[in-house]
Amino acid sequence: MYNNRIMQYYHKKDKYCQTIENPDFCATGKNSACGDELTLCGKFKHKKIVQVSFVGSGCIVSQAAAAMLVEKIIGMTIDQVKNFSGDDMQKLFDMPVGPNRTACVLLSLEILHKAIQDKKYD
Repeated sequence: MYNNRIMQYYHKKDKYCQTIENPDFCATGKNSACGDELTLCGKFKHKKIVQVSFVGSGCIVSQAAAAMLVEKIIGMTIDQVKNFSGDDMQKLFDMPVGPNRTACVLLSLEILHKAIQDKKYD
């Protein structure tokens, strides 16, 4: 059902699935339709993301998408992350998904945007 790339990121998630001590931003979100729940936290320096990770549980799609997102945004500026859209996330995921799975693909991005929306950055 899932292509090799999705499965690789699902198994790669352990690299990004950890807690960060004293994060600069952090938020939790849930996809009640399939039970996914993630907390995404990170640190920034000079307006760039220097560390980011997630913890939580969920389906293969949400976990793989979270790992892809985390890998993608390390080194991005806060403005770049704020402008990273749902369309960008779906392009990053690079696999067609139905309407129910779209929420799984977008969950980590929604949590990230929630985490950084009101923060002041140095």
